Amino acid sequence: MYRYLSYIFLFLFLLSACKQDRSGGDINHDISVSQASKLNSEGYLFIDMRTKEEIQSDGKIDGSIHIDFKADDFEKKIALLPKDKKYIAYCAGGGRSAKSMPIFNKYNIQAYNMLGGYGQWRNSNN
Repeated sequence: MYRYLSYIFLFLFLLSACKQDRSGGDINHDISVSQASKLNSEGYLFIDMRTKEEIQSDGKIDGSIHIDFKADDFEKKIALLPKDKKYIAYCAGGGRSAKSMPIFNKYNIQAYNMLGGYGQWRNSNN
């Protein structure tokens, strides 16, 4: 009986350890377009991770910071962001910005991934 309970506790401990961020920072989360809009009105800054060409052809969210996910210096630019600010990352559909979350975590920068990206934003009433 005790051996069985020991295995359960060990399993639960390992499961919780797998969900922790290894860099020591907060785990970043996915948020909806409406949540992103609300957070932006509270001072969160948007980071547009699309290419310059994508922005030129489709537009961007007013006031967003451009850091191209495909650029060679992408991680360096993320690392240089002020850590006292909070960010909402987006790209065209949410894939690149989702992939960038571990980099924000690595540098202890609080950021959220906007699900659906700029396409979802453009289709909403924002």
